[in-house]
Parts: sequence; structure tokens; C-alpha cells
Amino acid sequence: MQRLDWDSEFFGFTVTRLDVDRCLAGPAALRELIGESDAELVYLFSTVRQPNLENAGIALADEKATFAKQLPTVAVGREEIAAAVSYSGPVTDELLELAIRSGSYSRFKRDERLAGKFEELFRLWITKSVKRMLADEVFVIRDAGQIVGMVTLKAENAVGRIGLIAVDLAHQGQRIGRKLLAEADRWYVARYLTRAEVVTQLANQAACRFYEQNGYVLDSVVYVYHAWLA
Repeated sequence: MQRLDWDSEFFGFTVTRLDVDRCLAGPAALRELIGESDAELVYLFSTVRQPNLENAGIALADEKATFAKQLPTVAVGREEIAAAVSYSGPVTDELLELAIRSGSYSRFKRDERLAGKFEELFRLWITKSVKRMLADEVFVIRDAGQIVGMVTLKAENAVGRIGLIAVDLAHQGQRIGRKLLAEADRWYVARYLTRAEVVTQLANQAACRFYEQNGYVLDSVVYVYHAWLA
């Protein structure tokens, strides 16, 4: 068991993590194993679905899908992405709303016992991203002065990763998401990154289709369970 200090402090109770690729124990033995933790909540991560966990009454909270693609060596033309600009101003209500929208399928919203902290979590995420604490870059797209789309980016080794991405509901269907991904690609290529990744949820079928339509392929799925012990 690994104690998660940040999660524990944020939620106000002890949270631990256990990585389990194959649980061969029966439901009762598995529940006993988890019960040895002094945590109130245990996140269980697995690269395969775990019927034994579900049989033990432990809820499947998320199917984290990583989509990836290899990057070109030359950036796309600016005419495709001129609407997206780097952002480093104040954290506006528009950005906060977009951040919350980006987490619509998050396990922290789906789990009723954590849902009360869901919006605070994503507000904190965008705030720290704008301050370049959780992100290296933030791009936004405006319409009539209003921020209607945003994406946060991070470069790690040779991989570019999207943290948050969202488009205002009233501006869906205007290629804003496509422009944000194009700007992300340009930023990646300028830093000689070779691979792009983004994580979403399998339940978010619209997002999965969107990434596939823009050159990404499903790379891996991680199943996340929430075991409540109190």
C-alpha cells in the first residue's frame, strides 16, 4: 500500500493506492487484504478488469483510456491554429467552468462520496496550470472576447501530454477542439517531442471518437476501483 499524501490532505482522510494486475484471491480474502490498510479509501489500479474486486463489492470508478500518436517532425501551418493563444492571465470564471466541464466523466465526480470535492479539485487543477505549476503551457481560444476553449500541456521527456481540455457547450461543432489539438501539436513539435498522449474515460465515448478522428489511437486502459473502508 502506498499512502497518497496529497489526496489525503485534500480530502481530509487517509487515502492509499494499491496496484493489482491480477487478483487471484477470492472476494473474502481480497477484502481482508484491503482491510489491513489504515486508510478510509483505497484506490486500486489494474491493467485488466478485476471481477474479484467487483464481487467483493468494490466499485469500478473509472476506465482510464490513454490515447496516443506519433508526432510529425514539422509543425502544422499557422493558418490552422491562429485562433489559439498562450494564456497566463487571471483564472477567470470561464476557465473555471471549462475546467469543471473537462472533468464531467471523472471518477471524482462519479463516486458520490467524493463528488462534493469534485469542482474544487478541478478549479485547483486549472489554477495551478495557469500558474505553470501543473502545466508547462495553457492555450485558449476566444470568441467575442470570451474564452470558449482551453487546453493545458505538459512535456515529460519526449512525450507531450494534455492535462485538461474543454470547449464551451454553446460553441460545440465549430472546430475549436480540433484547433486546440493542432496548437498542441505545434507546441510539441517545437520542443522536439515525438509522442503525444491524452487520458480520458472509456465512458466518454464522444471524447474517444474525437481523439481517434484527430490521429490518436487507443494505447492502454487502466481500471480504477475505489474501496471504502469506513
